[in-house]
Amino acid sequence: MTRRQKDPLRALTDEEQQELERLSRATSESATRVARAKALLAVAQRLSYTAAAQVCGRRSGDAVAQLVERLVVH
Repeated sequence: MTRRQKDPLRALTDEEQQELERLSRATSESATRVARAKALLAVAQRLSYTAAAQVCGRRSGDAVAQLVERLVVH
């Protein structure tokens, strides 16, 4: 079972949004970085962690929840 979305992702700046979009399309970046960028963009569009995980080819929203948590805390 995935985590409840208790820590919402803060609004992305225009620069952050553009960089994540660039990363999500990059063919020269690692698959992990591309997947993380896609997941963050999906959460920024208000998709659930589970839906965001599916968008980036993952099975569970737990990793997405941890990624969002790291961004919220730092």
